[in-house]
Amino acid sequence: MADSSRNASYWKSYRRVRSNVDDHLSAIYSDASYSINPEQSMCSDHDQPGSSSNQCEMETSITGELLLQDVHAHFENDDDVLVNSVNTSDRLPGLISSNDDVIEDQLHGYISDTLSTFSDSDLSVHESDVDAEESLENELKTWATTFKITHSALQSLLTILRTYHPFLPKDPRTLLKTGTKYNVIDIDGGLYYHFGLGKGILEKIVASPFDTLDIKLVQIQFNIDGLPLFKSSNAQFWPILCRIVEPFESKPFVVGLFSGNQKPGNVNEYLQFFRDDLNNVLQAGISVPETDQIIDVEILCIICDTPARAFVKQTKGHSGYFGCDKCCQRGHWSGKVTFPEVDSALRTDVMFDELQNEEHHIGHSPLSGLSIGMVSQFPIDYMHLVCLGVTRRLLLLWMKGPLRCRQGNGFIAQISTSILEMVTHMPREFLRKGRKLQEVERWKATEFRLFLLYLGPVVLKNRLPCPLYKHFMLLSVGIFCLVSPIFWQTYCEYAKQLLCLFVCQIRHLYGEDQYVYNIHGLIHLADDVERFGPLDKFSSFAFESFLGRLKKLVRKPSFPLQQIIRRLSENCLDDCKDNSGLASGIVKMQHNNGLKPRNYAGYMQFEQLDLPGSFFLSIKNGNNCILAKGGVCLIRNILSPGENSPDRVLLVEHFKDAKHFYSEPLNSSDLCVFQVNRLSGEIKPVLINEITCKCILLPYKNMFVAMPLVHSFIH
Repeated sequence: MADSSRNASYWKSYRRVRSNVDDHLSAIYSDASYSINPEQSMCSDHDQPGSSSNQCEMETSITGELLLQDVHAHFENDDDVLVNSVNTSDRLPGLISSNDDVIEDQLHGYISDTLSTFSDSDLSVHESDVDAEESLENELKTWATTFKITHSALQSLLTILRTYHPFLPKDPRTLLKTGTKYNVIDIDGGLYYHFGLGKGILEKIVASPFDTLDIKLVQIQFNIDGLPLFKSSNAQFWPILCRIVEPFESKPFVVGLFSGNQKPGNVNEYLQFFRDDLNNVLQAGISVPETDQIIDVEILCIICDTPARAFVKQTKGHSGYFGCDKCCQRGHWSGKVTFPEVDSALRTDVMFDELQNEEHHIGHSPLSGLSIGMVSQFPIDYMHLVCLGVTRRLLLLWMKGPLRCRQGNGFIAQISTSILEMVTHMPREFLRKGRKLQEVERWKATEFRLFLLYLGPVVLKNRLPCPLYKHFMLLSVGIFCLVSPIFWQTYCEYAKQLLCLFVCQIRHLYGEDQYVYNIHGLIHLADDVERFGPLDKFSSFAFESFLGRLKKLVRKPSFPLQQIIRRLSENCLDDCKDNSGLASGIVKMQHNNGLKPRNYAGYMQFEQLDLPGSFFLSIKNGNNCILAKGGVCLIRNILSPGENSPDRVLLVEHFKDAKHFYSEPLNSSDLCVFQVNRLSGEIKPVLINEITCKCILLPYKNMFVAMPLVHSFIH
């Protein structure tokens, strides 16, 4: 590390000296006292009639000596580089020339030769100046990558800044450390580049808050999916993503990336480098260079949507008769392939490896033979199955389905109006607040999740026919239990029963043709939760968010793969946030017009409290409802002795009336869901460790429904 730091300082000084010489020469040439008339600089009798050779040499010599003296004085007065003073004739031998370009070239050559012979004692650089230079470069790099500044714009900025900071590089690729050497491989259907698995895991381990010596084993999960790039073409990516889930959760990173106008034509070519790299990491582990420590790696699961999972595993798709990869059920034809049974024999890893059900396979998966359960470690992704699948299907059935379940335009208008009225009550954790039903075909997965878990139970009550509403609540409550990090262990088996009942009742309410793969997959969801934990532990939400940012790195249609390689070499997706705030939170927006009891007279008042990694609280609607000691309450003020003090106090007002919002399929209070009314009018203090969770407070008739945010429970 010391050698690389010294070398970096050396070259910074080298560039600064070269830049200072350039600037000084420019100043000399522009100064009238040092200006050289081109006609006088030529020592030819033909060009200078009447001038003697001796006179020409004398004028050139005088001009050269003045130039050398000024350059010498410049370096002797330079605060950054101190050069030992020697005789001019010894320092710059043969520099006298009648040509300005020759003088400049000789000066540059001399400076380069001189710097190459300097030792550490010869080149004295102020450490504070070097630190300031490195800080400026790092800040510029962070700014450029954070705001996705193009190279042309950054180069223009560097041109301006170099006038005042000549040590800055001219080329933005030098500043951003853009990679220029990479081996793109031509495979069937497009191009592929392998970034490397071990390198990515090591970078995340080093960047984590954990000491590497304390990490003995890391568990990882992968995601493979297609990503369309443009609406006007078939250009697409097929990235292989990875993230660490234990002993800490990391951001996803790219292991390999395919680019083409179709999905990879040959799965073996596509996964060959990934398979070999993964096999090596599983066997050898991750070596930490500084400590020579070996960290073992274990695969938790591989997450894909249904088409991608069938492609990677080389099995029949969801429209095939043997398309279910969890059970051996043979599908039935009802205008489409359906799976009406809920108790079929389950597949096992051994059955898959031995190809016991030949109708289920279309080829040999390149991942077979590794220490991966080809059935057990390929869980169902609830983002695609439940949010984009089942929930979307229900909404479309109510809007455009058969007459037996279709609702009128009045229903659609009422639900849309209610959803839009809820927007002002949405907490900051929801980036998408909800849209009207007329735009349901453009809803994102997070909007379907919002409707399923929170909005639907409220806006549909007493509006959707009772049988359909009770059926919807089976799905909503079952998924709520499986998503919650608090309730999933207690209610996992119960949630499985609810989802099986939901599947069984589809026939009577919507018709037998609705037993499609997405509906059928609900009966297997609880088994994956029992194996891997709550649904969001193995969902695609984290990966989909990363893919959205990855797509934005493509700036033009040509060479998209090469663009991504360069952008990732610049760490454009290095968005690690500092969550090292106080455990009691970070207070913001001080004010002086709130309630404050006398015993807290010395405390400061704030409007916001941010608990890093947990949730955000405020005294304003949408973020001021919590479940704490004493029940559901609203935050009226936030007190703290100082901005950095750990003693946070919330002044809250409780609701007097709290009861069940629904009683089927279970009492809502068992899931901390309450129908509340009438505030007590009494202000009480609540400490941070007395908070159970943050709630979303939704209006219902002349009352409110308080529902806990499933990810905000404080363990």
